[in-house]
Amino acid sequence: MSCPISLLVTKLREHWEETNSKVMQRKAQLDAMLADSQRYEAKRAEVEAWLARMEGRLERMGPVGHTADVLEAQLREQKSFHAELHQYKQHIEVFQHLTQKLIAVYQQDDTTMVKKMTEQVNVRYGNLNASIIARGKMLHTAMNSLQNFDRSLDKFLAWLSEAESSVEGIEADAEARAAAALSTATPVSGSRRDQHQAAVRMPLAQLKPIQ
Repeated sequence: MSCPISLLVTKLREHWEETNSKVMQRKAQLDAMLADSQRYEAKRAEVEAWLARMEGRLERMGPVGHTADVLEAQLREQKSFHAELHQYKQHIEVFQHLTQKLIAVYQQDDTTMVKKMTEQVNVRYGNLNASIIARGKMLHTAMNSLQNFDRSLDKFLAWLSEAESSVEGIEADAEARAAAALSTATPVSGSRRDQHQAAVRMPLAQLKPIQ
């Protein structure tokens, strides 16, 4: 009887040790998963806070301006925003790496929520990048249009100045011609002047007896 009992005890001990080993392995795995999850959550909170700040900043940007000074200020703002997006990209990549690690290492666990949250972050970052690039194009188009208008206006003003100078020249020439024509007109002779005066006095003399 002792032999079977000792054999049973040995088997139970081996089973317990095997079970305990699996439990300890699972515990170590869960501890590692917890640490990875905490790192993931911390990074997610950091990234989402940054995304919210950048989204608010983008929403506060006013409509595209119509003057050079406003457009220049908006272009500086756009470049600064785009530069910060580019610099923060490394943090997005770290977050994506943490996601991939959770999915790869813990394939037997449910990582659906992790995938969903990471996709949302990627979409928000992509929307920010696309929006600021589109705004940059609109600002550059507006600035080019304004510069083209300024060049056209300069050309028109130059033409107008030239036209005014031409008109002034024509007027001056016409006045000079008129003055020259008056100065060269034939003067009335003395005898003809006397004849005209006599012709005027004659009707007056005829009117005196009637009075």
